[in-house]
Amino acid sequence: MLVDSPIDNSAAWDSITIDGIDTPGVCALSGGVRRTKIDQQVSPMQSGSFSVTRGLELVSVDYKVRVWTTKQFKELQALAARLATAQESRPPRQLRLVDVSVAHLKMKGAEVSWLGPIENPKPGTWTLGFGFLEWKKRKPVGGVARAKDWIDQEMVATRQERAQLEAQLAALETARGRGL
Repeated sequence: MLVDSPIDNSAAWDSITIDGIDTPGVCALSGGVRRTKIDQQVSPMQSGSFSVTRGLELVSVDYKVRVWTTKQFKELQALAARLATAQESRPPRQLRLVDVSVAHLKMKGAEVSWLGPIENPKPGTWTLGFGFLEWKKRKPVGGVARAKDWIDQEMVATRQERAQLEAQLAALETARGRGL
């Protein structure tokens, strides 16, 4: 994917787009690294270890938006409110993130991982820091239920018999308590 050169179009590199709305002022990026998950495995009675690639980690990107005009400050407040709403929603809300500096990572969506306060680091400027975590569709925990084999069926039958016997025993104890 080819993007605009920062030399020819620096404005495209100074801001990001979140759900179709450009950030005000200048936006600075930190993070945005995609790492490979590697599992080092050591077998008993062997010298050395071998590596198994487990896939790619999710990308985490952090931004700091800096504004210096009243109009930009109002837009910054609106941005902070939108991000807070997205962060608080359950399940987490997926946002469309467009940033030419991380376009090569092919992030299709992101969720808000952290949101900082609006700060005034020096007179006349305000900043807002926030972070995104690449959004992936959640997979159900536990996977698909496996078919029951004969052992599982015997265990279920034994538990049912045990429950019936315990019910009979409780009824007999109740009868003895009444003096029958």
